[in-house]
Amino acid sequence: MSGLLSLIDNANLGNNPINKVKEFMERQEKYKAANDFTRWRFLGYVLEISYNGAKIITNDTYKMMVGGIPRGSFLILIPANYKETQPHFTLLRVSDIAPTPLSAQVQQTYFELHKRSMPELDIWTQAELQWGCTGM
Repeated sequence: MSGLLSLIDNANLGNNPINKVKEFMERQEKYKAANDFTRWRFLGYVLEISYNGAKIITNDTYKMMVGGIPRGSFLILIPANYKETQPHFTLLRVSDIAPTPLSAQVQQTYFELHKRSMPELDIWTQAELQWGCTGM
């Protein structure tokens, strides 16, 4: 029965370019299984998606493994359960950096770290200083 389903699946796609995406995903699974993360092209997870755009959560390790994510880059979004659905993908274009739900806490942490690294001052100078932030 699985041979028949495979035949139908391949006949439906014919020479469709989606076959290249399927081949790419099969290679990626092999790289992940072999812990060959230098070839793995995983970028992150979907935080939010709508008709107007998407937010993808990533980190520096993933970004370095794919050679960076410059503005204007194209990303291919494939469902996590892509083997269980009809073959499809979504083409995304990177437009900007998006804030994360933790952006304010991250900024506060950096602020506190820099503030604590300030050398000890006498009480009068310390009273005159105020910490602030200027947008550029």
